[in-house]
Amino acid sequence: MNKFIVTGYMNGNPTNKISKNGKSVTEFRVGVRKNHPSQTGRKTDYFNCVAFSYAADYVYKYCNNQSRLSLVGSLEIDDYTDKNGVKRYSPKFYVDQAEVLNTTVNAGDRMEQAEQPQEPSGAFQEIDPDEVDLPFI
Repeated sequence: MNKFIVTGYMNGNPTNKISKNGKSVTEFRVGVRKNHPSQTGRKTDYFNCVAFSYAADYVYKYCNNQSRLSLVGSLEIDDYTDKNGVKRYSPKFYVDQAEVLNTTVNAGDRMEQAEQPQEPSGAFQEIDPDEVDLPFI
């Protein structure tokens, strides 16, 4: 099974295009920070990501540089030979599901006006257990 789950920060703004068969394709890069046990400090791994259809539209519409994302998909390793004849490997993450974990203010003209969160009242309401069907008491 090839299932890859990653949480990271978008590096740059996503780009969107329409494929030959009319589906939306969004490409972007995600940086994933990790603590490396053999080295001091943090290291960041970067993944080139590709999303299609609904996930592509979602990422393009609601994400921008430094958006924090949770992504689910599959990882594929592309290989190629560079101009010096050296074989290179490039991981590519194909996104099936995407979720924005933070809201960035003003994602540009791609993002529609988001609903503003309701301010909490700061006080709890008393509930009468006789009037409400509670699953447990």
